[in-house]
Amino acid sequence: MGTAPAAGLPRPTLRPSARLLEDSLVSPVLASMLPGTEGAHLKLWHGFNTVLVWSLATLATGTGLYFVLKPSESLLQKATRFEGASPMQLVLAFGKGFLRLAKAWTTFFQNGYLRNYLLTIMVFLTVLLAWRLFEGAKLVVSTEDLTEMTLYEVIITVVMFVSIVFAVFSTSRLVAVASLG
Repeated sequence: MGTAPAAGLPRPTLRPSARLLEDSLVSPVLASMLPGTEGAHLKLWHGFNTVLVWSLATLATGTGLYFVLKPSESLLQKATRFEGASPMQLVLAFGKGFLRLAKAWTTFFQNGYLRNYLLTIMVFLTVLLAWRLFEGAKLVVSTEDLTEMTLYEVIITVVMFVSIVFAVFSTSRLVAVASLG
């Protein structure tokens, strides 16, 4: 058992099961994520540090407030003034805002026209590809790796293109749905 430098007290060591966890799980994961580092050393006592001091101060302040402030009607009335900033009210306001956003989003994008759905998908994919290209991604198409197109692939491509054109430019929903099969 080692000794803690500040207190001179014996430092608790890990049980064999915890040492097994450290050696078989934590150290290999750390070594694979950060090559060249030594394994992690799990400790029950890290010494006196800022986190420990702030935790002790928080506990002491809470205990002091518990003994100094006795529950009363005047304190309850003062606390109800801050009801609007309570976590419950903030979560409810966030939920209402999220529902309004979801309703506006659904009303805008899901308006019943298939051409708008296809347009949304195509615009999103175009913006995504443009963003990746402007970010510096290199777009390389290797024609050596491509196989020859068969007649079936050409027919399927033509049918898909024609059905998309029918779906986008038709005025009848029945024609649009039938064209997409």
